[in-house]
Formats: sequence, structure tokens, C-alpha cells
Amino acid sequence: MYTVKQLIGVGQYGKVYVLNTPQEPNELVVLKVQRELRDPTSFETEVQVLSSIPQSCQFSTAILQGTIGDVYNFIIMTHVGICLRKMLRRKDSFCFSLQNTLRIGFQLFDLVHLFHSFGWLHRDLHWGNVTINTDAYGRLKMGMIDYGLCVPLNGPDVSEFLSQWHTSLYSTHGCPYTETDDFVSVVFLLMRCLNLEPFGHRVSEIEERKAQFHASPDGLIDDQYHWIWNLYHLVESQRSTEFNNNAVKNYIRTIDRSFDPISKITYTKHNGLVIID
Repeated sequence: MYTVKQLIGVGQYGKVYVLNTPQEPNELVVLKVQRELRDPTSFETEVQVLSSIPQSCQFSTAILQGTIGDVYNFIIMTHVGICLRKMLRRKDSFCFSLQNTLRIGFQLFDLVHLFHSFGWLHRDLHWGNVTINTDAYGRLKMGMIDYGLCVPLNGPDVSEFLSQWHTSLYSTHGCPYTETDDFVSVVFLLMRCLNLEPFGHRVSEIEERKAQFHASPDGLIDDQYHWIWNLYHLVESQRSTEFNNNAVKNYIRTIDRSFDPISKITYTKHNGLVIID
């Protein structure tokens, strides 16, 4: 029997809780609950994706699904860590070091590339849906959750106006969603890791500034971060070709040659909490 530990999320698709059992209090799982009267499409998509990908410390996978009292649909799934936003909030500076940001980027490009190999596009890679977990060797690993907006990688084109801070300029304009758009979201996540806010917060402002950023980083980010714009354009340049993940990782290696971004994400612990450097 599971015990509810904490409510960790509330969204248009329902509520999310962390659970455990008295027998294994440190083994956490996640419960997502949705009222049946809501559009079931996202719930059904989530179940389909959860059931189709292999279990690991990086992707949440299904444990159990069902209905409570003919009113609520629920899924119990594996727990794959703390979301990026919450990890950043543990820092007074609300940002990570450049080296850890590059390590995170290296992992995220591999993570998204692997997810695509399972046959899915995520379409909602913001800092609440990317997690940081600890593997069996104590290393910090990037993870991914919330598959309700996923679409099949090789399915029919899906064109929607996805105008959010983390979505690409092309998605904002309603162009068919592709692998490249997920990878652009990774670039924008690296901005979050460095506490950069080049796009503002209002929808109209975000669209305008993304168009400006697409042309030039000048006036939006400092010169020391222009490598992000170069990375962005390296990703965008592959829209009409097969995505070359190795080319992206090779570029990341050139940003700071004093270390290897495949090395471990560094952190300290404070009151039992992981604090990324």
C-alpha cells in the first residue's frame, strides 16, 4: 500500500503526488490523477508512452494505471528525480556554473536523442519536465517526465501554435513539429541553467524576442554567452537534414577546453539536499 508524501504538481491535466510505502520509505513513485470529465487524450498518450519505453533512472515508466470510483483516472509511475527548476531554486544565484551547465547540456542532447530513438517527440521540454536524478553509482543524471503532449516521431505532421518560453520560434509560428524543435528546447534549458532571460515573460514579448534572437544575440545576452547562440544555430541548421548529435556535442566540447563535459556533474550536500555547483 502506498502513502502520499507530497503534492508536487498541479496542471491543466490533473495533480501529481509523490508516494512511498512503509516497507521502503526511500523508494519513491509518482501518482498522476486526472478527472475523467477532462479530455482524455493527454492521459491516454502519457500511458502509451510510459508503457513503451524501457525503465531506467532517466525516464519515468508505468507501474500501474486505473480508475478510482469512475471519476478519476490515475497512473503510478517511477520517480526519476527533482525537476530542474527546483534544483535551481536551491541556489542563491539561481544558476549553475558554466562547466556544470555544459555537462547538463551534454547529457540532455543525449537524453533527447535517446527518447527520439524510442519513436516519440516530447514537445514540452521545459524546466519542470526535465529532472536530475542519482544513478546506482551516485552520479547525477538528467531525466525526462510528462509525456502528455508527445506525438509519434514518424507519425503525421502535427502543426500547433506552441507559444511558450521553452518552445522554438518555428513552433511559435505553428510549423510542423520536428526533432529539431525538441533540441531547440534543450538550448533554451541551458539559458535557464545560467539564469538568462532573453525572451521576457509576456507571450507577445517572447515571440518578438525569439525572432530577434534567431537573427542575432546582440542586446539579448552578453558577449560571454554568445556560444549559446552559436549552439542554437548549429541545432537550427539541421532542420532539413538528419540531426547530427555528435556535431552538437563536439561543439559543446570547444566552449571550455579546460575540462571534458562528459565528466560528472559536481555538487555538494546541505541538510541532505543535493546542491549543484
